Amino acid sequence: MSSQAVKIQIVGRQLQVNCPTGQEQALKNAATEFNTRVQELREKTQITNTEQLLMFSALNTSYELNSLKRAHEEIKEMNTQLQKKLDLFTTERNKNDDAVRLRINLLEQALDKVLVKTKLKQ
Repeated sequence: MSSQAVKIQIVGRQLQVNCPTGQEQALKNAATEFNTRVQELREKTQITNTEQLLMFSALNTSYELNSLKRAHEEIKEMNTQLQKKLDLFTTERNKNDDAVRLRINLLEQALDKVLVKTKLKQ
């Protein structure tokens, strides 16, 4: 896969980063979002040391990512449980449908016998 150099800016520093071709805009968007987070943290905490600011911003972002991963796993598990319940419901419904069809067949056979006997008596 080929890559392309992309210029981004974080806390006033220009960086050139290699990026897979076609992902340049995604990288620029991520850099802009990260830069915004850093600036917001700077305003909230009054941290002036750029290295600390970047470290805490990265730590906060990592924490949010881990929280989202956990939420995603919980959703996947809920989806799995719902699918199992749906499969069970469908299986039970099919069994019930089969039982109803069997009863209908038996009733039709019994009705046919009654009709044959009725015709024989006439």
